[in-house]
Amino acid sequence: MVSPLIHFLYQQSASTEYLVNAFPSP
Repeated sequence: MVSPLIHFLYQQSASTEYLVNAFPSP
């Protein structure tokens, strides 16, 4: 069973990595 908090943090991490890949820094 995955706790809601861990699941939330995982989603945030995934979305953050997506944004970093979508908008790479110069």
